[in-house]
Amino acid sequence: MSGTKEHRNSIRKNAALNGIRRITATIFPVITMPYILRVLQVENVGIYQFSSSVVSYFLLIAALGISTYAIREGAGLREDREKISRFSNEVFALNLMSTAAAYALLGILLVTVPKFHELRTAILLFSIEIFFTTLGVEWIYQINEDYTFITIRSILFQLISLVLMFLFVRSESDLYVYIVITVVASVGANVINFAFSKKYFDIRTGREYFAAWRKHIRPVLIIFSSNVAITIYVSLDILMLGFMTDNYTVGLYTTASKIYTIIKNLMSAVLIVTIPRFSMLAQRGDAEEFNATFRRAFRTILTLLLPASTGVIFLGKEITYLAGGKEYLPGAADLAILGAAIVFSLFAFLYTQCVLIPYHHEKIILCATSISAVSNVLLNLILIPVLRDRAAAITTVIAEAVTCIIAYVFSRRYVRVSGIARELLSVAAGCAAIAGICVLMKSLIGGMFPRTAAAVALSVLAYALILLVFKNETLRELMRPVLRRLAGSK
Repeated sequence: MSGTKEHRNSIRKNAALNGIRRITATIFPVITMPYILRVLQVENVGIYQFSSSVVSYFLLIAALGISTYAIREGAGLREDREKISRFSNEVFALNLMSTAAAYALLGILLVTVPKFHELRTAILLFSIEIFFTTLGVEWIYQINEDYTFITIRSILFQLISLVLMFLFVRSESDLYVYIVITVVASVGANVINFAFSKKYFDIRTGREYFAAWRKHIRPVLIIFSSNVAITIYVSLDILMLGFMTDNYTVGLYTTASKIYTIIKNLMSAVLIVTIPRFSMLAQRGDAEEFNATFRRAFRTILTLLLPASTGVIFLGKEITYLAGGKEYLPGAADLAILGAAIVFSLFAFLYTQCVLIPYHHEKIILCATSISAVSNVLLNLILIPVLRDRAAAITTVIAEAVTCIIAYVFSRRYVRVSGIARELLSVAAGCAAIAGICVLMKSLIGGMFPRTAAAVALSVLAYALILLVFKNETLRELMRPVLRRLAGSK
């Protein structure tokens, strides 16, 4: 019983630390985005995002699904220094091989694809991140649930990049300066990661570790294939817009997409810290505690996610204006549409990463994400010539929904969520109140900033009060430690 309580406290602590990291990762873009969007202008933002999107595929090739695999398999080895060191060195050696392959392929495409050749400077600058991301071995910190180190390091380099940005990015001509600053922040964080990774495993690069790739490659490739499919339906729309439209359209859509990603990443902070715990419980065969942990994660996501999504849908125009100014308002509808995708994306993440991966069902995830990716590409080919950036937003919602539904169907044999009728009702009532408040503020207040501030403040207050009236279990759990401390201080 005490062990279970300790696990819960550990999860809460890790979730809090990861939440802090995600909040700061959200706050910094919130600070920098309006500045960058206005300084660089729509077309340069399009070049930046297109080039970053291109490199993200080679980052994916270099990563090869190793992080997910390492966290799942390493969670059960972390108490044995010798075993975790051998496993980590074998996985790291495989990662170095996949990184070399990624650079080779990138070099070929830079020469043969005209669009890539045209933007080669930006793409090459971003490509520096590929090697240093591999060097960063962040998965070893996640295996050991060391979110304190990850959080401190993350905040430090975000601060450095923020200062550098305001010092050196002053006009449209500073596009490449901004890319260098972005890369430097990533490189620095990963160098620090590598330097301190000796705390958890003995780093060696002997021939025997490179020769061990065969025993890891099959599960890694299945996870990699799923990650490719996910990236296709999440990011390929930016590449397709770049090839089928122009940099201006890419700039409009990627602004909405970036805001959507910020919100989604913040919400996923609650789930990411539970993945090693889910893997450990699955390996132990502790189905009861696995289901209890899942139920808590489900309720938390339900309570936090749906109001955030509702706010994005009803305040898409206001958020876009505050982020980038009136030049980006033609893309406001994209953000409102992507607000719905947040819901499907997070629940898909919950079922795939927290249930199917721990139970070794990578093939199901591959099937689900492949279906989503194919449908996304086909729909984009049909709709982008007609709807342009709007098409990319719509197809993202459809793709996320398909993955979510398939993952849910195959996860039901392991997890069941019951007894949450009151929770669902409280969240639905709260979201209805948020929608009503947003619409009312639009009709009563003219200025974008005061309208948004009033809508957010009143929505948070109304939602919290509704949850209290309905005795929402998640809210009560979140408030319990605070109430205990207040009682103790008296």
